[in-house]
Amino acid sequence: MEEDGFGGPGSDRRTRGRYAVAGGGRRQVRLRATVTPQAVRIGIEKCKKAGLAAVALRNAGHIGRVGDWAEMAAAEGLVSIHFVNAAGSLLVAPHGGVEKRLSTAPYCVGIPRQGQDPIVLDFATSIVAEGKVLVASRGGKKLQMAR
Repeated sequence: MEEDGFGGPGSDRRTRGRYAVAGGGRRQVRLRATVTPQAVRIGIEKCKKAGLAAVALRNAGHIGRVGDWAEMAAAEGLVSIHFVNAAGSLLVAPHGGVEKRLSTAPYCVGIPRQGQDPIVLDFATSIVAEGKVLVASRGGKKLQMAR
């Protein structure tokens, strides 16, 4: 199996895809967001070589702010699109609902602009990030009401 550099101390890392434009990794959740920058770097390298790249992660856990990864690709002059599937993570009530039924399903696009900050569209189906709700629930910053 091709070694793409996923993982870290104590990780169960496996990579798939020996294709010029595709790569993938599986990581048991231990160091959390550490695998994502590696995956983005792999995608950047593959894209620069082949003109297009697709990278997938599995069992990666929380990957942090998805906009960071779009900004990383944009800094290299690349457009990127990111889809996140939080399977089994039911955190969002549907419109008008009161019970959690949906994943946050984050989506992000990064577009580089010469001499300017990139355009980054980073959103999810939730009104507020899960991390902010957890901080508020533990007595941290208060949440603002949606308008």
